[in-house]
Amino acid sequence: MKIQGYHISLFLLLSMTFGSLYAYPVNSSPMANDTYQPHIVVTIPGTLQQLVDESGASLATFLKVSGKLNGVDVLTLRRLAGRDEKNGNTGGVLTALDIEGVNFVPSDDVYFQRETDGVLNTYCITDPDEVPENAFRYTKLHRIVLPSSVTTVGSMAFYACYSLDEIVFSEHITAIGSSAFRNTGLRDVTVPAHGTI
Repeated sequence: MKIQGYHISLFLLLSMTFGSLYAYPVNSSPMANDTYQPHIVVTIPGTLQQLVDESGASLATFLKVSGKLNGVDVLTLRRLAGRDEKNGNTGGVLTALDIEGVNFVPSDDVYFQRETDGVLNTYCITDPDEVPENAFRYTKLHRIVLPSSVTTVGSMAFYACYSLDEIVFSEHITAIGSSAFRNTGLRDVTVPAHGTI
């Protein structure tokens, strides 16, 4: 499977099938759940969980989110995709996520933590231009469309997302952090010509 590095437009999603590039209108995208395709717009950072509850999207396998997200919202996405901040299983079923229209908002809200050599390391959003470090680590995601607002994929952002086999980069990506896609199902990744790894 070859992963293409450019998102064609707001109305099209990229997908790779049998090694060939296809562009699908949003309503026929292979990322879309056939029965329910919620799109949640977050206008106030930290309210994604409430909006998910109100929309009934907590059991959706496909979710499109746009707006301003802080660490609380990233934790909500982690939980929907099967993992909490301590890597515990949440039972979440989200496997396809479109966050093309997201802007990350720096905050002190912890979305991931892990203990190393007796020291608890916590992770918060510090850079609005980056898919946060460890943001989706260990989740059940198969497919993701990255925000058009980011230039960097943080270190270990998708580490050990074993099922991740499709990703759509924005044309603005210039760097990919250490082990960002280590232990995933990705086979080939094409980044924009000006990108660095």
